[in-house]
Amino acid sequence: MIRSVPRSLIRAFALGCLLLFATSARTPAPKEQHLLYVASPGTRNYVEYGGVGLLVFDIDDGYRFVRRIPTWPTAEGQKVENVKGIAASARTGRVYVTSLTRVIANLLFGVGASDPLTFIAISLLLIFVSLIACYLPARRAARLNPTVALAEN
Repeated sequence: MIRSVPRSLIRAFALGCLLLFATSARTPAPKEQHLLYVASPGTRNYVEYGGVGLLVFDIDDGYRFVRRIPTWPTAEGQKVENVKGIAASARTGRVYVTSLTRVIANLLFGVGASDPLTFIAISLLLIFVSLIACYLPARRAARLNPTVALAEN
């Protein structure tokens, strides 16, 4: 035997389901923002035009300037370090910045960030290796007779 259910109970149940569905609906995701991070002063030593840091621009708003993120402080009377490498992590929300002198200081044990003896020694080593790399193929090519080399081709 089927009993009839009062309409007020059906309406209350439907209203409860509707409220439950409406409150459990996801909130809209926040608007996605597209930002451009630019190293300043960049690849050249133009530190008088902006200083060391990262400039942030909003791409969606016509590349509008958002803010400047200073990378590291410089002591008074000390030469400003030039930004050479930038890496950003979306997972951690961090920006990693480095300069050539900091990379050298971290890679070489017991060497300062601006050790002149190390820079001179490495420069001389690179010059010597490049001269050897040019001299050996040139010496081999000079031993060939040009007429024989052209006749073989």
